[in-house]
Amino acid sequence: MASRKVISVTNTLSSPGSRALLVGPGTHRPYAAVSPGGSEPASIFPAVAATVSHIGKALVDECGLDPTRLHMHVDPSGPQMLRNLIAVVAERATDAFLLYYVGYGLTGGDGKLYLATAGTDDHREGIDDSVLAYSELQDALADCRAESVVVILDLCVPGGVAGAPRVLDWDVVGQADAHGIHLLVSTAVDETALAPFGRYTVFGDELVRLLREGDAVGPAEFDLEYIYAHLRRRIFEPDIRSIQVGRVAASL
Repeated sequence: MASRKVISVTNTLSSPGSRALLVGPGTHRPYAAVSPGGSEPASIFPAVAATVSHIGKALVDECGLDPTRLHMHVDPSGPQMLRNLIAVVAERATDAFLLYYVGYGLTGGDGKLYLATAGTDDHREGIDDSVLAYSELQDALADCRAESVVVILDLCVPGGVAGAPRVLDWDVVGQADAHGIHLLVSTAVDETALAPFGRYTVFGDELVRLLREGDAVGPAEFDLEYIYAHLRRRIFEPDIRSIQVGRVAASL
């Protein structure tokens, strides 16, 4: 695969060939919310829909993304729908493609990462066919012609991230994975950390703050490397230490 550029968020997204997909499951029954009997109704997380809208408005207002090239979807019904959404929008991008997923991540017995959908249910019996494997997300982007491909995962991982050294790698900075995808991930260990202030995820809100307010000591344009460094500093402040920000290792 040809080498891809690191995205300059405040510049590249304004080009006609750029596309963005913001997506996440706001209604599902995560592991942490299921009782031994498994009878609770689906949990609803307003932070998912609110964060999708919050990020979308900032991309249009601050990054110059054409609203007609912004795609937002809450509650994909299952992994096939999520994969199709990613593939269809990515295929239209020639300059830059940005995927922002907000919701629940799960780790299987193999230590790999899976993304929840609206159909995701109790996973005490293991990973089932209601989730999308990260490797399938990579496959969905295989035909993307964009020069820059960025995937941002704004995740809550109930119970923490299993096999953390394999899932999060603080040293993978400035590199694309074997598929040419530049990745940034935020993980929270519980629902409260996903949206501790009851509206947006911490990660999403800090990203919007950076895009809207800038950084007095930062560059005029923000590439992914700068965003990574800035959010890592911001998110590790004492009042929000339950969130981690890091690159996802290519081994996912």
